[in-house]
Amino acid sequence: MDQPSTTPATPGKPLTLAVHTLPDVVHPDFVDVPPSGRAKLLAVLFACLLPVLLYFVVIVARPLEHSSFSTLIEPARVMPSIALTDIAGQPATLSAAKPAWRLIGVGPSQCEDRCVKHLFIQRQLREMLLKKNMPIERLWLLTDAGPVPDQLQPLLKNTQTLRATPAQVTEILGVAPEQAASQLFVQDPQGKLVMTMPADQDSAQVRTAMWTLQKKLTQPTSASTGH
Repeated sequence: MDQPSTTPATPGKPLTLAVHTLPDVVHPDFVDVPPSGRAKLLAVLFACLLPVLLYFVVIVARPLEHSSFSTLIEPARVMPSIALTDIAGQPATLSAAKPAWRLIGVGPSQCEDRCVKHLFIQRQLREMLLKKNMPIERLWLLTDAGPVPDQLQPLLKNTQTLRATPAQVTEILGVAPEQAASQLFVQDPQGKLVMTMPADQDSAQVRTAMWTLQKKLTQPTSASTGH
């Protein structure tokens, strides 16, 4: 702060003021860094923190998110070999299909909007995994003997479609058809149910489901079954 001082007046002259500037005192710990130096310092600091942030997002945060989204079936449930029929009414069994990962959904033949959305999500997840060279088959269990509408056929393309009574659905999946219709079930190549996830998914949840399935499909089969 500048401090004013007075100059003694002489007879016949007005009083004048002189201003003296105090010396700047800067603490040695607070020496200014040039702008270019600050930018370099921030860049180095960010580079050091980036691996830590990535570790938290990929290793800590994402598994927590996915583990809450999907549910492991422990112990894994063996799929029974029971007599079913295919969409044409011909005899079929679950064990007749080749060993593979499967994404299983449940719904009536007269599929309403919610059911159609589940079929679409099931197909979308399969296609997303195929693009990553991770094949997974689709199985859809029809819970009645009614005809399947023509507009539903495109969504059932590349899908093993079998008819099962409500009692058979419960025997296969371990839950009643009403509860099963709100979930997607994951079967491993050994014919065991190992995971469930909600069938109702928004776009962000579909990505989460895809990441969860991708991680599951890369695990050894023995790890997925819990044996």
